[in-house]
Amino acid sequence: MPSNQHDNKTNSLIVLLNTYFIPGKGYRNQTGGTLAGEVWNRGTSEIQLRYNQAIQKTAQKNGCLLADVHEAQKDANWTFCSPSGEEDIHANDLGHQLIANKIFETLATQCSCLSIKSLRDREETGKSPWRNGPRSLEASLIRDFYPDSSYINQYT
Repeated sequence: MPSNQHDNKTNSLIVLLNTYFIPGKGYRNQTGGTLAGEVWNRGTSEIQLRYNQAIQKTAQKNGCLLADVHEAQKDANWTFCSPSGEEDIHANDLGHQLIANKIFETLATQCSCLSIKSLRDREETGKSPWRNGPRSLEASLIRDFYPDSSYINQYT
């Protein structure tokens, strides 16, 4: 998908997430279930793979971004409430952070519009404000250790 592509009708950008990785015995989990009392035990890694492929095709077909959260968690089973998959297969706090990071990475690497302010600031100042601005670590150190330095003027 081209950078900055969005839905012209709604002026929105849609990010789809595939399903998260299911660890170990998670497909055979007999402890989970539905509100109706049915056990959720019909899944397999093959079914999940096909489902995730369908999500990917849907994203491509409709000009949406895809955050591959399955890939983010697949080699990190300690990011689940039950790493073995015998109990709760949902993400723990670290797992949720990984998912959030994957969504952010997807947006940051495919949406150049997110850096417009930084690029504009750099054009105006000739430097990266986040790195060399008046609130940067460099400016703070110069102010603290060399308050009479003429170099501090470059940061204001």
